[in-house]
Amino acid sequence: MRVQEELERKFLVRRVPQYMQEFYVDTELITQNYIYVDLEAEIRIREEILLSSGDTRYYEIKKLGNGAKRKEFITEITREIAEPFLLNSYYAISKQRDVYFYDGKFISVDFYDEELIPEGLIVAEIEFPTEGEMVLFRPYDWFIKEVTDDERFRDKNIWRAINKVEI
Repeated sequence: MRVQEELERKFLVRRVPQYMQEFYVDTELITQNYIYVDLEAEIRIREEILLSSGDTRYYEIKKLGNGAKRKEFITEITREIAEPFLLNSYYAISKQRDVYFYDGKFISVDFYDEELIPEGLIVAEIEFPTEGEMVLFRPYDWFIKEVTDDERFRDKNIWRAINKVEI
């Protein structure tokens, strides 16, 4: 199990500018479903397929806290363990994550499955090594609005809305 403090800011995006293609790293296809959610915690099962290689990995991810600073517990699991949770009676979140390395930072841009979110949703995330760097970061001009503290844009709450799950 890997335990880490996640320092992350999130931004709504309309589109990724063409110049960012020069900084493209790879694409992940992500499917995730939740085992548990409440106001302060979540447990999810995730499948990640790396597009460049086709490598597939499965994880159980526990997150504690809200906002930009959370505690994250990541355990790699087998497909046999993950599959029943990914294919249960709830709709899983599916998204394409394009990763860029720009200005010394990895920028993950998530394009959510339009079948589940018809109006479309594109969210850019940047994780930071220190709280100071996170606080000093100035958003790029192609970021529309910061949604780090807007709980509606947390995957667990998008999942809850799609599945009509109350806490």
